[in-house]
Amino acid sequence: MAKKTGFFTKFFIKLFLLQIISLGLLILIKYHNQDLSVMSFKWQYTGNMINLITCGLVFLSLLFLRIQKSSVFFAYYKVFMRLLIIGVIGISLGKIFIMFPVPFPTMYLFEQPARRLFVGAFFLTFQITQLMIFLYCAFLISGRTSKILFRAFVYCGFILAIGLGAVLIHQSLYRNNEEKYSEDKYEVGLVFGAAVWPQNKPSPVLVARLQKVIELYQNKTIQKIQLTGANAPGEQTEAKVARKYLDSYALPDSIFLPLEEKSTSTSEQIRFVKNDLLEKHKYTKVALISDNYHAPRIDEVAKFYNLTIPTFAAEIKLSGNHDIMYKLREGFALLMFWLFGV
Repeated sequence: MAKKTGFFTKFFIKLFLLQIISLGLLILIKYHNQDLSVMSFKWQYTGNMINLITCGLVFLSLLFLRIQKSSVFFAYYKVFMRLLIIGVIGISLGKIFIMFPVPFPTMYLFEQPARRLFVGAFFLTFQITQLMIFLYCAFLISGRTSKILFRAFVYCGFILAIGLGAVLIHQSLYRNNEEKYSEDKYEVGLVFGAAVWPQNKPSPVLVARLQKVIELYQNKTIQKIQLTGANAPGEQTEAKVARKYLDSYALPDSIFLPLEEKSTSTSEQIRFVKNDLLEKHKYTKVALISDNYHAPRIDEVAKFYNLTIPTFAAEIKLSGNHDIMYKLREGFALLMFWLFGV
């Protein structure tokens, strides 16, 4: 047990310094994940506000416990330190796996590569440890110390479920005001890649996005088409499959920009818009084309890059379990981007 020798003991200072360092490291990694300078940090962005509020609540709960129940604070000092260290290790390992890719089994879960889920689990460790510290403090302050570890785990899961539910509500209330932009003209319409099925067949989601871009071109809303997306092992790239599909509509070759076949995520495709289309090739009016499930996340990622770009969404209806799975996948992906920029 840590020994109390005054209010600002070395134990107290170590704990709070580590919490501040954890927040700083999180923000640094979050922006580095997107190849952005941390100097572009904006606290008003939804994800950044979540980070600040979460870390602030942990800071205040520890401080309140230190003031109200000093002996209890020092009795659980090592628990708090271990949780903070586990959180720092989690986001550090997640970042290492992003920076230094290592061979990983070719497996998919919820249409996501196992590697991405593995990295996400490391990052999520940080948020879990932050919630665990807050819950420990809440239980200790209220005097509910029986089965405290079990209670904290249960409540932590409950809070994460509420967070995911809030994201799903946000998505269901999302309106992209497409009609507001439908009369404008755009130099380029960028189509986000989507899954390719066996034998290089475009999935229904990809087909819906391509039908949308055909509609926009025929309505003269866009002048050129940019297709994006890499590939899963054994498949052609999403961009190449999309081009073959559009070729069956006898569209002129001149409207197609060179395929972008390296991106594997929404954020990488937004980064391509910023770095390549807007900055390198100096296009000034770009439209994004996806679907109604994906559009809310596109807008949030674009805001993180400080971009205001209209999104035209294909209205697709998935049946039963596919609808639920797609919504959950998009909700979880948005939550992970808000929290960690991944």
